[in-house]
Amino acid sequence: MGNPRIGFHASAWGSDHLLAALHGLARCGFGGIEVYADVSHVFADRPEEFKDILEITGVPLAGIHSGGLLTNEEFHEAEELEWRRLLEWVKAAGGDYAIYYGGEGTGDADADTKRAAALLNRVGAIGLEVGVKLCYEPDRHCPFNSREGVARLMRETDPSLLSLSADTAHLEQMGFDPTMFLLTQKHRLGVVHIRDLRREDDDSISGDEFVDPGRGRIDLRGVADTLRMIRYDGWIVGVVDNPAESPLTSAQNTSHYFSGELDLEM
Repeated sequence: MGNPRIGFHASAWGSDHLLAALHGLARCGFGGIEVYADVSHVFADRPEEFKDILEITGVPLAGIHSGGLLTNEEFHEAEELEWRRLLEWVKAAGGDYAIYYGGEGTGDADADTKRAAALLNRVGAIGLEVGVKLCYEPDRHCPFNSREGVARLMRETDPSLLSLSADTAHLEQMGFDPTMFLLTQKHRLGVVHIRDLRREDDDSISGDEFVDPGRGRIDLRGVADTLRMIRYDGWIVGVVDNPAESPLTSAQNTSHYFSGELDLEM
């Protein structure tokens, strides 16, 4: 492996408990925090103040996670303006990347690809201009939730403008082998989300199908080994959407799992 940075997504706490998240992640040894775009609205005119808060806790901003319609050209101008605001905010707050996830399809695969690629290339050019990497993250509900769909989008987008965010649980839900996806898309990887899915025979965990990394059915050891093999040096971000016990406990469990089982240096 290269020299990846290890972060954690604030979703475990929710955006209204951001300070608790920062203090918790600092205690767990994470090197960065990923947040949803609503944080950029709370601190809309105060990115430097947000950056100061992060510096006090010792957990810098890794990046931001947002979405949009993607394939509807009627809204592309508005989306482009909002993404410029968001990318400039991320840069001012000290972040490295911004993730565009999902999007809505029309049923016309070729047209969806061309429209999405046009928007992502333009937004990626803004990211290149301001110094923030734009990554697209496919999931099972997006228009590019198949091998062919992802391949089409990658062919139509400029690698210098758009990278991929690979979420292990989303990839598994789409029918991908996460390790093979990482291998085939190694030159486009910008962020890797380590998220797990509940085992089908596990009745001990109630609620969401997502579980703490290491408690589910995804071969995350294989994922980590693959990242080492391709010498990945971007961000690796743990994601826990609905903690089984508490956000802090899930963050601690993830930290211990990353360092103890996946041999990731925290």
